[in-house]
Amino acid sequence: MSRFVIQCFEKNNKYWQNIGNYTPDFLMLSRNENNEINKALIIETKGKGFANDPVFKAKKHFVETEFLKRNNEAFNYNRFDFLYLEDDKDINKHLETLEQKINTFFK
Repeated sequence: MSRFVIQCFEKNNKYWQNIGNYTPDFLMLSRNENNEINKALIIETKGKGFANDPVFKAKKHFVETEFLKRNNEAFNYNRFDFLYLEDDKDINKHLETLEQKINTFFK
């Protein structure tokens, strides 16, 4: 895998409107015995200044809700998960959160 981009949409009344592409900061993958991707943890880090950007917030909301729901349903298991870390928080708390996510998602 060399590129991972999610097309994001926002519901506008009864129609979905494309709001642009989202490329996460990091992907943490696990592979099966055939070396195929089994699970993908999407990791996003944002500085305080960017965290409140309305475009980013809309894309983040789409990934956390529609993307995860629809893709996990399509694969019939929790193949994708999302972790958001804001860089103004304590690094030790982030490491603890990341470790917990890894231990639960990749078990």
